[in-house]
Amino acid sequence: MAIIRDKAASQNPLQDDISPKESSLRPSSSLQKRLQTAQPQKKLTSPISSTQDNGENHNYGALNYTNIADYRFGKVLGQGAYAVVKEAQHRSSMHTVAVKVYDKYKLTDVQRRKGVQREIRLMRRLAQHENIVQLYDAIDTQRQIYLIMEHVEGQCLQQMMKFRHQRRLSSETEAARMFAQIMSAVEAMHLMDVAHRDIKMENILVEARSGRVKVIDFGFSCLSKERLKVFCGTPSYMSPEIVSKKEYFGGPADIWACGVLLFTLICGTFPFKSITTEKELFRKINRGIFTYTLPDVSSEAKDLIKQMLNVEPSERPNASMVLQHQWFRSNGCFKNKSCTLMDSSELAENTTQEEVEQKTQL
Repeated sequence: MAIIRDKAASQNPLQDDISPKESSLRPSSSLQKRLQTAQPQKKLTSPISSTQDNGENHNYGALNYTNIADYRFGKVLGQGAYAVVKEAQHRSSMHTVAVKVYDKYKLTDVQRRKGVQREIRLMRRLAQHENIVQLYDAIDTQRQIYLIMEHVEGQCLQQMMKFRHQRRLSSETEAARMFAQIMSAVEAMHLMDVAHRDIKMENILVEARSGRVKVIDFGFSCLSKERLKVFCGTPSYMSPEIVSKKEYFGGPADIWACGVLLFTLICGTFPFKSITTEKELFRKINRGIFTYTLPDVSSEAKDLIKQMLNVEPSERPNASMVLQHQWFRSNGCFKNKSCTLMDSSELAENTTQEEVEQKTQL
């Protein structure tokens, strides 16, 4: 279904607001300690040699490490209302990248421009996680903004599931290994105070060779401590607080969307659906009542999904708690190389103290 974007925006989209109700977003004390004792971050790791360094463009926060003339453009990989993603090749290194192109004439609204600024800033913050697509450069030209990103050879989860029996994964073990990677990425985002706000199968890429998961499309991303009123996302993945148009935090909304995603991976269908109207769909989401279409879903999987699809945002587990659930261990999946997960301590080692301080400044 198409993404819904509301013209309304939060009164201060860059405000870093804190509320007691967002306690479910807070990482464990051990993870907080790792983050606080982080070592200096290396410069953005890119396989592309920089031909120039124009510094940061303050209009959009562009990096301008390279020049757009350094790239040879190819096929279109995806297209949305405000941007198109194209395949491109860096001329000197011959490295293939994905380039998200924003036409500036579509960004005349102040909130749209701030959204692009935020996307660049937050992607830079998340540059070191193996399950999050990397941003190599952001180039500001007279008519366009170009986001030079990691190219993933593979397909999105939605495409992959089309060719699976009953449009679901073959076992809960396979689902656990894939979902653990997704939650590892979400955990990293929330540790860095970033909420994605559009987690869905179309925004999860799976590498063809390694099976590694990559979370993409940070166009709706925001600070996880930011109070929001913006009605956005994809209807089937929206949380009750969003469809009710209440003030909400992005982190718990991400957890709800991940719960919908897990249900879909295991069952091959959405937990909440309507063949009539969106109003009926939203009514079902608000009630939070769903049934399993398959008889063989394990009790542990049901327990995890039930926790994540709690209609009360403050009672949902945070990403770290989700990863500690017994369901992962029962399926032989731990936070180690067997699930191709990046440990949070590795993330912290690539985080500068300056980035930690900037959490309250973005």
